[in-house]
Amino acid sequence: LKSSSPSKDSDKDSDSDARVFAVETAHAKRCKDALKSAGWLDKTRRAGGDARQDGPRRVLLPVTRRGAEALEELVAAASRRFPMRANDSAASLDVSEDAESTDSEVNAEGAEADAASPGSRLPGETRRIGALDGPVSEPVTLEANPAVVAILQGVASVFATDSEPGSSPPLASRPEKRSPAALVRAAALIVAPEAESRARPNEIPTKWEKLGDLALLPSESFRSETLWPRETRARLYRETAAALGVTRLARQAEVSQGPKRESRAELLWDPERVGGWTETKELGVWYGLDVTKVMFSSGNGTEKRRMGAMAAAGETVVDLFAGIGYYTLQMLRHAGVAKVIACEWNPHSVEALRRNLERNGFGFDRCEVREGDNRRVAPAGVADRVLLGLLPDSERAWPTAVAALRDSGGVLHVHGNVAAGEESAWARRLEEEIATRAAELGREWSVRVEHVERVKWYAPRVRHLVADVRCVPARLTSAWAHAVGASTSTSTSPSTTPRESGSSVATSSYVAPHPGFVRTRVQSLESPDPSLAGATPTRLSRNARRGAFAGKVRRMHRPTRAGFADGPASAREPCVLTGLDLGPAPWTWSPEHLASKPGVASAEVSVHVSASPHLDFVRKNFAFENLAFGEFLNRLRDEGTGTGTGPADAKTNENENENENASRSWYYLRSIGSNPRKEPAHALAQFPELAEELRVPGDVLWGASVPAARLAEDARYFSAVLRCSSGGTRLWTHYDAMDNALIQLHGEKRVLLFPPRVSAGLYLEGSSSPVVGPEVDGDASLRSGTDDGDKRGDSDEKKTNRRPTTFPAYRAARRAAMEVVLQPGDVLFIPALWAHHTEALHGPSVAVNVFWRELQKTAYPQKDLYGNADPLAAAEALRLVDAAAKTLANSPRDHKVFYGGLAASRLLLDLRVERDVASTFAAFGAESDAENTCAEISGNELLFPSKVAEDVRTGRHDLRDGVETSLTALGVWFAPPARWADAVKGAALGIGAFVAWRRLYGSSGGS
Repeated sequence: LKSSSPSKDSDKDSDSDARVFAVETAHAKRCKDALKSAGWLDKTRRAGGDARQDGPRRVLLPVTRRGAEALEELVAAASRRFPMRANDSAASLDVSEDAESTDSEVNAEGAEADAASPGSRLPGETRRIGALDGPVSEPVTLEANPAVVAILQGVASVFATDSEPGSSPPLASRPEKRSPAALVRAAALIVAPEAESRARPNEIPTKWEKLGDLALLPSESFRSETLWPRETRARLYRETAAALGVTRLARQAEVSQGPKRESRAELLWDPERVGGWTETKELGVWYGLDVTKVMFSSGNGTEKRRMGAMAAAGETVVDLFAGIGYYTLQMLRHAGVAKVIACEWNPHSVEALRRNLERNGFGFDRCEVREGDNRRVAPAGVADRVLLGLLPDSERAWPTAVAALRDSGGVLHVHGNVAAGEESAWARRLEEEIATRAAELGREWSVRVEHVERVKWYAPRVRHLVADVRCVPARLTSAWAHAVGASTSTSTSPSTTPRESGSSVATSSYVAPHPGFVRTRVQSLESPDPSLAGATPTRLSRNARRGAFAGKVRRMHRPTRAGFADGPASAREPCVLTGLDLGPAPWTWSPEHLASKPGVASAEVSVHVSASPHLDFVRKNFAFENLAFGEFLNRLRDEGTGTGTGPADAKTNENENENENASRSWYYLRSIGSNPRKEPAHALAQFPELAEELRVPGDVLWGASVPAARLAEDARYFSAVLRCSSGGTRLWTHYDAMDNALIQLHGEKRVLLFPPRVSAGLYLEGSSSPVVGPEVDGDASLRSGTDDGDKRGDSDEKKTNRRPTTFPAYRAARRAAMEVVLQPGDVLFIPALWAHHTEALHGPSVAVNVFWRELQKTAYPQKDLYGNADPLAAAEALRLVDAAAKTLANSPRDHKVFYGGLAASRLLLDLRVERDVASTFAAFGAESDAENTCAEISGNELLFPSKVAEDVRTGRHDLRDGVETSLTALGVWFAPPARWADAVKGAALGIGAFVAWRRLYGSSGGS
């Protein structure tokens, strides 16, 4: 063999130089295997048949030039050593496969050795047959070369395709098979050849996740703007999509650091503008999701399969972190569960889950989806099995999971990331914590980790584990064990260390950690409390359950500055922004965490303290208390889950817990400036330790020109307020004169938002509304005040007399309100003048409220410290309105009605906002009375009931009653959002009606 190193393309022969190994059919298989193992087959051409008409049929095998040369040299050397006649067999050469001599060698110098010596070497390098790329230690052996033997026997030969008379035409070329990764690389290099040497590692992807017709590329893919400038991107993405066999490309990004773990993937190639929604089938289940909003982990496939294989027929399962249905759908499809109650607080995942249930043919009778924090919406006492599939850990939901199980116990599947070598300690701690939580609920349970499944490596030396935790009532242990033949123990020894078994960690020989523990799956031997079957969460809003709210707050996922400015900011409408990079605060800012910061804990703060959860600024049903921030946070921590309620149950819960709440206080903190008389709050500057953990997205919200760490230097920035409150606290309805964003960081918060056009129905005094308590949701009789609001009420008799005792116009405003529930990581944009009412739904709430100027700085009062002082022009206009009202105060009632309506109409018309303002003042009067006497609207015509006209003629209908009835009717019909555009027309028609009635009444002789 030649010792010179061949060039890279030396194996690629031209048609005129192509070599063929022709062998009789009977020997073809053995020779092909020998050529293949030696690396001499030419993979760029196909094998073929011999075209000769005479002689035995032959198979033509393509060989490389180097392979042909090696065969020729070996045959020549063997011929010199073993002269043989044409009729000699392979056995006569002692080189058959059964020959015992396997160490015949060739001389490296090319000298002929003694032909009789079985150990002599062939000319050429010392190398193994088939190893062409360099010398090796093992010598060539003839018995490893059936192709050489076949040539020596005369049943095979090597020739060029055009050298043998009557030979077949050149063998057909074999299409080159290239992997998708090679095709992607080729596409990238066609667009940017210099990327071969300049591209950073992983910029040209070699792996990806394929979901339906969409490929999700790693986050480093095609990042370089230098190698692949904008004008080449379309071609790059088109070629890459074709190589991967998809129509869309997306690129992964780091998920949001909040507890919702939202996706931040971006679409790279979507020529049909389909968007990020895609569907993929896995283990017999269709999964659909928007990859730009929701994560999908194909690495959990083994755990999905395991959940589908669980012996759970007929069980009720609660999935506390359902996502898009990763495990829920598998259990519904394969495990035969009777029902799954799926809890999820990411709205994007909830939407996908509902679509996936429908896509897979599961009715909502088998899967009940509950949106919100599982600590608030999860059921209690109904589950045979609870799934806790949250990473890096699900510890905060362990008490909720224990409460969800039946009194007869069940199984918890607890996920967690655990450092290598700490699996046993984690399992023991899990047993202890679950047993403790059960005891707190009065449940005497034996608890044991039966099995630990190793799902995957999550990070270096960190595993994703799932522990199957069995909970069995101690009183049922013996009876259950007798029923199923399981062993029991009353030993109180600590549990043994789990042992490793494949991808799982199995328990060792049984030793019960608690008295009366049994190892095997428990069946319910007692009937669950019938009142708990199918229980619904106690704090779901009645209005939410019946879908009574007219407005829906818009959501934007990972908005750009341009998208936000052209959308919600310019439309002046609220919007929830999700997927923003806020830093670790949404995951970490619990009261305990904040109190652990020395600079925070030692600061002195002024806190609102009230005996009612319904804080009322107008009546001042609260007092201020100065205390250390750390002490305040500890009080919030000690409240536990608080008494947060939804609107439906607020009144009921207050009645049920009247004695308990009588001695309780609710706390609310709105941070103020370092010098509260001269400067607004700058919470992140006042608490630098917190600024390190929260990034305010000022670049998106108002185009901040400075980094988040120096936000206070921005010209439009006004203030940053830290808001902390007890669970269940409801803050009075108020409006702000500046745009602001409410960044929810801990707990859930319900927000009602009132559009500016219904401000008249809020009865605002200053910037605050006196409508508080259950009245906010329309669940009471709309009386003023709260049940205990006057315990610390306002003593200003003049104000009290001026304030209406009922709020009939509020009904129309409430119907127009939008409602949204915020979770940690959500950012709610509240445009200026949108009144809002907030409620901490579950446990303590922590948020940061950032204000910025919509108008020029000179448009606002210099002494505004809270962002709620009206702009100078608006304040002057309101002063003139007050003066006009005082001027008409002593006029007859009909004059007040006429000129008040005329002034309001002129104001709206002159400002050209008549189509934007709802006439909520027209809603005075009882709504039920209005329904009996309201005007009928048909197109643009106003038809008065004949009964009203007859009453006016006969004097049975007082003029003032007629005016109020007319305005009430208009309010009933025009207050709903669909009729706001006609509100001013209705007001004008009401004035016209008054004039007509005046003339009619006058002609009847009345005074």
